[in-house]
Amino acid sequence: MGKLRINPLVEKPSRLAELGCLKILVCVAEKDELRNLGICYAEAVEKSGKSVEVNDVEGEGHCFQILNPESDKAKNLINCIANFIKL
Repeated sequence: MGKLRINPLVEKPSRLAELGCLKILVCVAEKDELRNLGICYAEAVEKSGKSVEVNDVEGEGHCFQILNPESDKAKNLINCIANFIKL
C-alpha cells in the first residue's frame, strides 16, 4: 500500500477501494498547475466506489489559502474542509 499513499494513480483503480474512509474531499484551484492531477485523482477514487466531493476554487493558484489566509476564498475553503471533517 506504500505507493498508494504517495500517488494513488500509479496503482490499479481497484486498489483505491482499500482506502480506509467512506468519503474523500479533494480541493483544487483553477490556476494551480496540479489541478488536473487532483481532478484525475477524484475521478479514479470515484470509480473505485468511494464518495468524492470536489471543491474547485476559481481564479486561485497553488497554496492560495496559505499565501493569503485572510481572503474570502481562503476562508471559504477552510470552512469547507472543517464542515467536511465535522460530518
